[in-house]
Amino acid sequence: LIDPSAGHLRRNNQNKDFYKSDFQRRNGELVQSLKLKLDKGSHLKGVTRVKYQQAIQREWFTKDSIYQQTSDLDKDFITWQSSFSIYKKWTNSFATTMGVSSQFFTGNKNFTIEPRISASYDLTKNHSLNIGYGYHTQQPDLVFLSFHKPDGSLYNPDLDFVRSHHGVLGYQWITDLGWRMKVEAYYQYISNVPIAKIDPTNDYTLVFSGLNADSFSNRDNFFRTPKQLKDGGSGRNYGLEFTLEKFLQDGFYFLGTSSFFKSEYQAADNKWRNTIFSGNNVTNLLVGKEVEMFTNGRLTIDFKGVYAGGLRKIPVLRDKKLFTPANDGYDFDNAYSYQIDDYYRFDLRVGFKLNMETVSQEWAIDIRNVLDRQNIFSIETDPQTQQDDVAYQQGIFPVGIYRIYF
Repeated sequence: LIDPSAGHLRRNNQNKDFYKSDFQRRNGELVQSLKLKLDKGSHLKGVTRVKYQQAIQREWFTKDSIYQQTSDLDKDFITWQSSFSIYKKWTNSFATTMGVSSQFFTGNKNFTIEPRISASYDLTKNHSLNIGYGYHTQQPDLVFLSFHKPDGSLYNPDLDFVRSHHGVLGYQWITDLGWRMKVEAYYQYISNVPIAKIDPTNDYTLVFSGLNADSFSNRDNFFRTPKQLKDGGSGRNYGLEFTLEKFLQDGFYFLGTSSFFKSEYQAADNKWRNTIFSGNNVTNLLVGKEVEMFTNGRLTIDFKGVYAGGLRKIPVLRDKKLFTPANDGYDFDNAYSYQIDDYYRFDLRVGFKLNMETVSQEWAIDIRNVLDRQNIFSIETDPQTQQDDVAYQQGIFPVGIYRIYF
């Protein structure tokens, strides 16, 4: 038990404390790389990475107005990763890269081998194709390893790596006028995702997946990560990405990207659903102009924008006759079918850079969210009142910048 008068996260719709966390991470990383030229058209590249993580994770939740500790982790972890690849240019128009990666994680004492291959082919001087495949693994979230039983032992000490197969096919066109256009199609299948062991008293365990485990999207107490997890969930991401770029020429530059995608997952109930992050589209835009004011000075004006489909939520039940202690008023049959408003933001930046003999100086004003758009940060819906408690992200925010380069 802990003192409930201490500073805890407050649940807005009930105005009471319900959660406290002690979360600390200390990381250190050592990287060694080697690149060796084999002949005129090929080279070998190798990378070894050793990462140290010290994790402290303790959480307390309220039950009947009494705080109970649900996670307790204070442990050191080591992740060792190694990879090598061989690039080979077979002809002037055809090249391949073949390699393999591996990693070992002391948290679960598992070892992986991950093959990867890609190829590119120049159809003409300006047109090219590329194709690639990679097998990837990711260590489990350290938070998942911290949940403990009443006797102090851990619920999930041996969660395996999350695994994915990723394929991509692309086409690129570079014009003689300095424009680049690229189109890529991709598909990713994810397996071995942590999911919840089914608890008949909590319907959230039917739809929980580690792919959605994001504290900023799951703010309600009922949606906190279940303590008892297992491997076996799935996911898939697929879509098209478009890129249009104008290389810097006469002081003008442009970069635009659009992605149209679907992100889905499968949890303990074996149904395919949208993930929290399945916004379906993301578009980014950057356009700018550099003007030479005098010999050593340049004025830069650029405009940056982003438009993205909104995150998804578990909707509430509109028929209160369907409320049960297990669902707490939430519509888990249609989990993550509700999408919040789209996100968009535009930034404007004006800067001046002066190049001198020994140093350079830069002054700039960066106006973020220049249109003062009210983008939603989170929505918490009270099933009883059907009212939304909405928190918004930051509005217009000017930032002054001064840099000196030696």
